[in-house]
Amino acid sequence: MRQVLSFASRSGWESQALPAYCPRQVLLTADAHFAIGRRSGHDRGDDEPLEFWQATPLKVNSQMRSRRVTRLCEHHDLTMERHSYARIIGPNKGTRPQVALLGLLVALPFVCPSSRASTSPTITQNELIQRTQRLLDAYAPGDRGPFRLYVADDAMFFDDDNDMDKAVLLESIRPLPSGYSGSIRIERPKVRFAPSVAVLAFDAIETETVFGEVLHARYHMTHTWLFRKGQWQIVAGETHRYYEDPAAGHIAAAKLADYVGTYQLAPGVVIEITQSDNQVYAQRGSQKPYRLVPESSDVFFRQGVEGRKLFHRDASNHVDLLIDRRNNEDLFWKRISR
Repeated sequence: MRQVLSFASRSGWESQALPAYCPRQVLLTADAHFAIGRRSGHDRGDDEPLEFWQATPLKVNSQMRSRRVTRLCEHHDLTMERHSYARIIGPNKGTRPQVALLGLLVALPFVCPSSRASTSPTITQNELIQRTQRLLDAYAPGDRGPFRLYVADDAMFFDDDNDMDKAVLLESIRPLPSGYSGSIRIERPKVRFAPSVAVLAFDAIETETVFGEVLHARYHMTHTWLFRKGQWQIVAGETHRYYEDPAAGHIAAAKLADYVGTYQLAPGVVIEITQSDNQVYAQRGSQKPYRLVPESSDVFFRQGVEGRKLFHRDASNHVDLLIDRRNNEDLFWKRISR
C-alpha cells in the first residue's frame, strides 16, 4: 500500500512533523508547494532539511490540470527528475477540503533514497560538475553524506600517497581542526562520454587558511562515473598535486664563484656550472644552459622542474660534489675542475 504525504503550504510544512518514509504519492496544495519525506533508517539526522518543490500551472481544462514540477532547493539525499510533468486530477465531488486539501492529487513517481542518483542513462556536464563541487565542498566540514551518495561501494581512489577503497576514503573525511578553514573550486573541467560512462577531469584549486595564514595548492583530478542499477556513481578517482617551485632565496654574489666548475657523473658525462650577471647556470654537453635558482645556502632548483641541486662541501669548506636529488634519490657528480 502506498503512503501519502500532504502539506497545506511551505509554511504549513514547517510547522508539521514529517514521517520518515519514502512516499510514492504526494498531495499537492492550492499554492503549489509540497515536500517529500525521507526513507526510514536513513543515516542522516532527523532534523535535516528536505527538498522543496514547486508546481507551476501550464494548462487547465475541465478534466485535468497539468503542472510543471521544478526543484526549489536541492538536497543531495533525495532526487527527482527535474522539470518532470505531473497530472493533477480535478476535485472529487463531496470531498472535504480539509481532508483532500482542495482535492488536488498528484501521482508523482520519483527515486527513493535507496537509489539516490539520477535514473536517466545520460548525464550532462553541468550535472557532473555540480555533483563534484558538492563532494569538494564536503571536505572542509567533514561531511561524508555526498561521498556515500556519489561514490560506488566498489570504487577505487588514488593520490600521490594513498590507494583507497570507499571505506578508507570515508574514514579519511574529517572536519578541519580548529583554526583551519578552506575551500576547493573547480577549474578547466573536461568531460568525455561513452554509453553509461562519463569521465570528468578538472583542476581543483584549494585555498586553506591556517590561523590567519593563507595557503594555496593546485591538484588535477579525474573521476570516472558509471551508470549502474539506475544511478550514476564514481567508480574510480585519481588526484595528483601540481608541482610548485619553492620560494627563491638569496646568496651573496661573492659566494657564487664557489660553485663554478666541471662536475662528472661518469667518464665523458659531465655538467658545467658557470656564473653570469650574478646568476648560476648549468649546462650538460651541447644542451642549452638553464638557470639554477638559489633556495638557500648551497641549495638550488630549476624552475618548473621538481628536484634540487645541492652543492656539498668537504672538511675544508670547498665544494667537492654536486648532488642531483630527484624524488629523494641522489646522483653524485664529482667536481673535477674549477
